Amino acid sequence: MIPSAGTRRRRATRASFLGALILAICFAAGCAHRAATANFPPPPPPSAAPPPTPAPGTTIQRKPRSASPQTPAAGGEPGAGYVEEGVASWYGFPFQGRRASDGEIYDMNQMTAAHRTLPFNTIVRVTNLRNGLQTEVRIIDRGPFVEGRIIDLSLAAAKALDMVPMGTAPVRLELVSVGPIEMPAAPGASPVGPAEPTVSTIAPQANPGAHPAPSTAAPPAATTDVNVGIFAVQIGAFTDVEKADKLHDQLTVSYPSVSVQEFDLPTGTVFRVFVGRYTFEAAAQEVAETLQAEHGYTAFVVRVDPKN
Repeated sequence: MIPSAGTRRRRATRASFLGALILAICFAAGCAHRAATANFPPPPPPSAAPPPTPAPGTTIQRKPRSASPQTPAAGGEPGAGYVEEGVASWYGFPFQGRRASDGEIYDMNQMTAAHRTLPFNTIVRVTNLRNGLQTEVRIIDRGPFVEGRIIDLSLAAAKALDMVPMGTAPVRLELVSVGPIEMPAAPGASPVGPAEPTVSTIAPQANPGAHPAPSTAAPPAATTDVNVGIFAVQIGAFTDVEKADKLHDQLTVSYPSVSVQEFDLPTGTVFRVFVGRYTFEAAAQEVAETLQAEHGYTAFVVRVDPKN
């Protein structure tokens, strides 16, 4: 039986309605699916829980901070751990060819240096803290006698550290090996003489108001401890001997063993005033600080070396 035209129109209408309904359902389902799978950023990880509060009386172990390493002296000598930082300078002419404090002729093209307290023939590693360059020098001279400086390098050493144009540089000194150390004379022996000719010397006096000399109990005969030996305090340097003698007379009222020593430098003659003989550098440094505060002159601790 062939459906009538009206029937066919009704069937087409229902089919169209059903198709539209199916499409709407699929569209809604697709939209819901996409919304459910949207890529939101993940939440941040939870922060670590704070450590539990210890019960009263509980000991908490904390890891100590590591100390700065120090370069030890060769062979593990007592000088290991000696580190000094400050300003280095260098010297060449007019000291070239003149006699250094240890008696040898100064050659600015050799790897040598001047230091106020390290024993002669001590080898020191010098690091330029500006650029990290290092070199090693041998101590043959005394100085520098300029406040704030700790070592005076030869021209060759200054070139190795690339500090010639600037003239000075911040440095670190570390011991490589220690030279022979002159020890104090035993009781009853002749006292150690000054390193330079003495212009005027006052023997130790028993003044009631005098500063007592520090204990100078002799350490072992053989040592590589650079903090022991024979030290004096330089308090003032003058080109006029009368000014040096005047300070000398003032100091002898309160301090034993005051001397004025003459130094022939390329720049002229200088008269330096020295106080005391001390076995330990720390004792000499304490006296230097007191002298500087009392008299206003820059005071330097200097190792007293045997006369060459």
